[in-house]
Amino acid sequence: MPPSCAVSQWACSLSLLRSSWSSAASWHPVVAARTGSARGRPDRVAPGPWGGRGEGAGGDADARDSGTVRVLFVHHDANSGDGHVGRAFDGMGAEVVTHQVCAEPSSPVGSPVFPDLVEPAAGGDGAAFDRIVVFGSRWSVDDPQVAHWVEPEIRFLQRAVADGVPILGLCFGAQILATALGGTVGRTEHPEIGWFDVDVNDVGAVAGIESGPWLQWHSDAFTVPSGATELARSRAGPQAFALGPHLGLQYHPEADRSVLEGWMVDDLDQLVDVGLDADVLLAGADEHFDAAAARARWLVRRFCVQPVRRG
Repeated sequence: MPPSCAVSQWACSLSLLRSSWSSAASWHPVVAARTGSARGRPDRVAPGPWGGRGEGAGGDADARDSGTVRVLFVHHDANSGDGHVGRAFDGMGAEVVTHQVCAEPSSPVGSPVFPDLVEPAAGGDGAAFDRIVVFGSRWSVDDPQVAHWVEPEIRFLQRAVADGVPILGLCFGAQILATALGGTVGRTEHPEIGWFDVDVNDVGAVAGIESGPWLQWHSDAFTVPSGATELARSRAGPQAFALGPHLGLQYHPEADRSVLEGWMVDDLDQLVDVGLDADVLLAGADEHFDAAAARARWLVRRFCVQPVRRG
């Protein structure tokens, strides 16, 4: 086994890859579903392999041909959007199921009920989802106002890890994933809001982590869980980690203008507090749109080429 394989399945599968506003009307665990493909779900099959970014090296057609992957999107804030990440999953024909935690903008009140991970009627291994993506939140993991749904979500993620369902955590999603895996979350001395590059280490480069620029909007930082591998960092703290098929990213690969506009409904005051111009941040989303979309497609393909290990 190459040394990189012993460190992370993310690094291990890179050679394989290179070779060939959502809101809820109520607090039901699953509030919406969409699919970019009419194909049925295969049993225990992960999509791939794909080439790089270009359509000529595998591309989205290969992703669709390998069968539809069912992905659970976990959104916390009522005005959370999936942006570039959602389009990337749609482009590869994934079936996306959305779970909404908080139903009202600005309100920390959310549902403690999360979807079942087992779906016996699906046949095969009975797994309800092939992948889970956990999005950001205006709240902190340790905020007592949201403990009534954060603690059940941590247990939900721990069950998913035990079941072998790969998880991608974005910003708050990475922080709660790190917590579920035994890490910690606390305030950083260097909050980040804006478009920044991250420092990718050698292992991260092998694993396909890109330096950006990425949209950052956070005042908390996670510690890398025991047994996980740090892939990137900034002066604010760790920016990316991997543990087996699970990946936590402190930044927001989903961020486009519409996603930012959704956040600004509640969080414009945060920009004012640090002297940032909202129009400048939105203009950055437009300027980086094409490159950010390409990075999100690459990230999603990397995430979905990981083997599904269950049972």
